[in-house]
Amino acid sequence: MDRYTYKQAYELAVRLLPQGFAQIERGRNNWVFEYAERVLTIPRHERVRDYSVRVNAMRFLLNRGIPVSEVLDYSLERNGTPEYLIVKKIAGGHVQLLSSTLSEREMIHQSAGEILREIHNLNSLMYGRLNRDLVGEDRSWSDFIDNFFAESLRRVKLSHQLYQRFGASLEEEYQKGRDSLPTLSPPSFLHADFHLGNLLFKNGRVSAVLDLDIVSSGDPSWDTGHYCRTFNFDRIRGVEDFRKGYGKTGDLIKERLYCLIIWARKIGTQAVQRPEALNETIPELERIFKGEI
Repeated sequence: MDRYTYKQAYELAVRLLPQGFAQIERGRNNWVFEYAERVLTIPRHERVRDYSVRVNAMRFLLNRGIPVSEVLDYSLERNGTPEYLIVKKIAGGHVQLLSSTLSEREMIHQSAGEILREIHNLNSLMYGRLNRDLVGEDRSWSDFIDNFFAESLRRVKLSHQLYQRFGASLEEEYQKGRDSLPTLSPPSFLHADFHLGNLLFKNGRVSAVLDLDIVSSGDPSWDTGHYCRTFNFDRIRGVEDFRKGYGKTGDLIKERLYCLIIWARKIGTQAVQRPEALNETIPELERIFKGEI
């Protein structure tokens, strides 16, 4: 169900961008409009949380030299006026690995690794999902992982077929890996949804990091493992290039455990909201079980 209708969003865009605008995305979650160097975003779907975490994360990262958009105007819902966010547009675009040369792909993945390393070098307070004050909502990393896995499994259980197929294996793998969870001090700032779709590039280099709604605090392997599983073209070489940019080898055991938990959440959610997406996520989950890249 829509939180705000297209009519509400359009009328607000007319008021905020009186010089004219173009709708640049008709997505599931947000209404997005553009004028010159400004991008206006308005929540569409009711599952979209308010933008306060995104806004504060953008300001935090920009002040520390991470390429993110500058916040120009932000307002929570007031007197019936929808919540909205206006940011400065950054030059760049999404990459298409299939149409990129080998040297271009090498630069793309290395740049992604370099930016993620810069993000991870920033310390955070507490653990888990960050609130609007950019403080984690859990007292320890293991608390966050326990809660995340429990919720992931709950969503998988909503589909009898998926739970019959994966439930026991997920529970077994989690219990085997639970004792190996690290004690982090201090935890790292995490993007928590780091993949090529949430990055803009210019001349092969990252020009903007996008989608900061679920930034978190914890183990960097949460991000590195996720990145390595979210592109398919020339993956082995791409992962090597990404790790070269990141500057560290990956902890494959921790990355595998975290990815099992994340993909459990994905298939449980998609079974309800976007069952067509399971055609991609289920094969990936099976590869993670096998320890394959």
